[in-house]
Amino acid sequence: MKLLVISDAHVAVKNGKKVAYAPYVREMDLWMQHVGETTIISPGNMDKPLLSKAFAVQDFKHIEVTRLDFHKFSSVVTSIFKIPSHAWLLWLEMKKADHIHLRAPGNLALLAGFVQISLSRKRKTVKYAGNWDPNAKQPFSYRLQKKMFAHPKWCKNTNVMAYGQWPRQSGNIKPFFTATYSKKERQSFHKELKTPLQFLFVGTLSPNKNPQLLVELVQSLNEQGIPAQAHFYGDGPMMMELAQLNSTAGGSSDEFRVQSSELGSHNDEVRVQIPADSKEGYITASSGADLQRLDGVSSSSNSSSTSFHFHGNQPSSVVKKAYEKAHFVFLASQSEGWPKAVAEGMWHGCVPIATPVSCVPWMLNNSELSREKEELKDEDKNKRGILYLNQHQAIEEIKNLIQNPELFKKMSGAAQHWSQQYTMEGFEEAIKDLLKS
Repeated sequence: MKLLVISDAHVAVKNGKKVAYAPYVREMDLWMQHVGETTIISPGNMDKPLLSKAFAVQDFKHIEVTRLDFHKFSSVVTSIFKIPSHAWLLWLEMKKADHIHLRAPGNLALLAGFVQISLSRKRKTVKYAGNWDPNAKQPFSYRLQKKMFAHPKWCKNTNVMAYGQWPRQSGNIKPFFTATYSKKERQSFHKELKTPLQFLFVGTLSPNKNPQLLVELVQSLNEQGIPAQAHFYGDGPMMMELAQLNSTAGGSSDEFRVQSSELGSHNDEVRVQIPADSKEGYITASSGADLQRLDGVSSSSNSSSTSFHFHGNQPSSVVKKAYEKAHFVFLASQSEGWPKAVAEGMWHGCVPIATPVSCVPWMLNNSELSREKEELKDEDKNKRGILYLNQHQAIEEIKNLIQNPELFKKMSGAAQHWSQQYTMEGFEEAIKDLLKS
């Protein structure tokens, strides 16, 4: 079988090997293992540092194209002139392929979506890695791609992989997932609430991820006499802003210090890409609150007055250990596709606290909220986590878990039971089925 992959993900050559964004590589390795020949059409060298990984299969054909960019006037002009040649190239390569795989959303995928209309007999799959929520506020190009790919008349013989389960979807929409761990890594994690409560953030410290909300949440808990700590794994432009936030909230700006982070030599994959001179910083909070033990919460022997720990760039083995120790995993993104950090935290028994974006309510088994009243429905019986609507509501739900430790254990168990359904082996089987269909 000849597989054609069309993606906006850059493929570059590093040390004589073809590399790309690591999560994308892990998935494409699975696709390429089950076909005879693969061609990837995508941009070439990456324009910014990314978490890269070499493809396990190196003998695929890469056709490099100019990235279609419409953010600057000069890029708009260049992209418009490139569209005809790009469209012709896509059509020629699609004609040769037995199976066409589009990676969306993206400008190249959008162009390929129009081109493939003339090739209705070709078998096609679309991996939509963004937010499939029909009611989400998104750019016009994203909404256009969702409408196009969901329409059976425009995309014949096409299966669309979308994250989550959504009502009133056409038959070609297949609820899908992304896996991180093997079924061999399944185990039971028995969590017990101890002070200080441990919160974990994994990802880029950027405005879209809203890491400052976790800082504010932990500060508020400490001020109310609930000892809490937050550990951040990742780096980004908001590091100094978070330090300033701590300072204005009562901590000392001198308490934010940056130290060298030496990862040592290892073969494990680094989770978050930051510059070579990556740093590990610590923010300490001194709110002066009385951090007494609350009823229902055991006191931990390793309690520390340091409330915020910034670990920066760490290998996945270190992040896994952090998941095992944490009580809660926090994600307050403005937009997501498959919130991987939430799924990984749930695998390890962390209770997720996440904003209701994309498929998060489905993952947490949490019914839709009343946006006018900003309240959760009381009939949620088997929730796997907490939907973050505002700080007050989240703290009240955390207090409820403190007062009902068995409820926390039940929620933690439900979270890991759900997440551990989604393994790399199951992911590979799902891909094989899509190639056969």
